[in-house]
Amino acid sequence: MNVKHHHLVFVLALSPLLASAGWFDWIPGVGKDKKPKEEKVVEGEKFTTEQSVETLLKMAGDGSPNAQVALGKLYLEGTVDNKPNPVEAARWFKEAAVNGNANGQFNYAICLETGTGVPADPEEALTWFAKAAEKGILKAMINAAISYERKNEMERALHFYLLAANEGNTAAMRKISEFFRKGIGTKENIGQATRFLVEAAKNGDGKAQLALAECYRDGVGVPKDYGEMVNWLWLAAEKGEREAMFQFAQCYSEGRGLKKSDRDAMRWYHAAAAAGSVPAMVEIGKRFQTGTGIDVDLKKAVSWYEKAVDNNSAEGQIALGSLYLAGHGVPQDVDKAAAYFTMAADQGDGQAMYNLGYIAEKGFGGKTDPAEAVRWYTRSAARDNVAGLCALGRCLVDGVGVEANPEKGRFYLKKAAMKGHRPALDLLKKAQGYEE
Repeated sequence: MNVKHHHLVFVLALSPLLASAGWFDWIPGVGKDKKPKEEKVVEGEKFTTEQSVETLLKMAGDGSPNAQVALGKLYLEGTVDNKPNPVEAARWFKEAAVNGNANGQFNYAICLETGTGVPADPEEALTWFAKAAEKGILKAMINAAISYERKNEMERALHFYLLAANEGNTAAMRKISEFFRKGIGTKENIGQATRFLVEAAKNGDGKAQLALAECYRDGVGVPKDYGEMVNWLWLAAEKGEREAMFQFAQCYSEGRGLKKSDRDAMRWYHAAAAAGSVPAMVEIGKRFQTGTGIDVDLKKAVSWYEKAVDNNSAEGQIALGSLYLAGHGVPQDVDKAAAYFTMAADQGDGQAMYNLGYIAEKGFGGKTDPAEAVRWYTRSAARDNVAGLCALGRCLVDGVGVEANPEKGRFYLKKAAMKGHRPALDLLKKAQGYEE
């Protein structure tokens, strides 16, 4: 498999506009230094830097779009009068834009987008971004595409992403792949989605390589092929894609596409964690806790869970809370356990909600509160958590913390049992005795 090695950032949609990346230039040879007698060349004429502003003013006044762009930049940078003058900058960029200069159109669009020298006007900015894009300005294509996507004008957004893709922008290729895969702004077309994704991946886009690996893993748009999956994961991992590193570790852990090796899995989990992968931090913690491929070390498990918690990981919060509840690797502290479970529950985690219900029902560190337990079980069940479904079903059948309702209780037990939860299945069989 021959691929090129380049890296670009993935999702463009709803990212900051690229206007901040810089302004387009101006006439070659015009700088902002004012060293006397240093010769510069502008459209074949020689003059000193001290003469440059005067010369540009004349040329710009005579209608030269290039000079107008150059003059606008000098005003923006503060070269003229030794202080920035965004109003004059915007005025000259607009002159160049009206005269059809693509760089002037892009720069004036930035002024309108950011309120530089003119009142902010995103709609008018989009008009000028679109004009500059049609004249080949790549950043204008991206800005126009993003702006139209924000306006939910997806056909127009796709048009400008396609222009950017034709210029070789791999991030735009990925966005187009998403549009075709989901039928956004066009008919769903998995073949086209795959074609653009492959093109981006072959041109070295790490995010595209990761996405293509997942396509080979799941058999979406391409035949399921773990060998190809591993190849693309490797390339994406080389680009520093932490999710690719994490998935590569999973391949070693599960023996999928690679020979099973806990040692190599741990090495890649550490690489992913070093790159910022929070799931990898949790996984390392679990391995130290359970002794998977390494000796049990609860202190190290706690340390890794704390790293995950520092990154607001609900899974890390639950794992650390569970250790505090049981007193494993840390002194038992029910209040701390509940605090960590609450953090995860606040993120909408159903397992954390169940854990809080369990603490309330069993009365850890205080008296039992069945009604509070049912409230948490209800929230957990609403998240389709099997433990929450089972606990709520049991409470409804037995009338614990809530008025007994065997029929409704069996409903929740059945939902949990259908998800393979054995305790729920056993309770459901027992609950048949509650048939009216």
